[in-house]
Amino acid sequence: MYILHKVEYPPVTLGAAQVQNAWTAAGLPQPVPTFSGPNVGPADVEGLVTKALLAGGAMVSKSDGAMEVPRSSADLLRRLEDFYQRLYPETKASRRLGHFQYEEVEWLGEF
Repeated sequence: MYILHKVEYPPVTLGAAQVQNAWTAAGLPQPVPTFSGPNVGPADVEGLVTKALLAGGAMVSKSDGAMEVPRSSADLLRRLEDFYQRLYPETKASRRLGHFQYEEVEWLGEF
C-alpha cells in the first residue's frame, strides 16, 4: 500500500482548458473533467484528485488528510502526481511534504 501525505494545492486560479490538457497529458481516465466556468480553483483540483483516488480504491486514513492507496492503484497514483506537477511545475523541484509526496508502506492492519 502507499500513503499519500496530505497534498497542498497552491492558491492559484487555473484555466479550465489548462486543467483539462494536464489531465489528458497525464494519461488519466476519460472522460476529461468539465467545469461550469473558465477558471478552476485549488479546491476544484483537489476534488478531481480525491475523486480519482477514491474511485481507485483509496481511503482517507488519518485526520491529517493522508490517504491509503492500494498497490493496485500505483499507476493511477503516478499519473495523478504527473497531473499535479503539470499544473504546479514549481512543486516538481521542491520535493517537500505536501507536494504530492507518497511512500510505499507495509500494511499492518488495525491495532
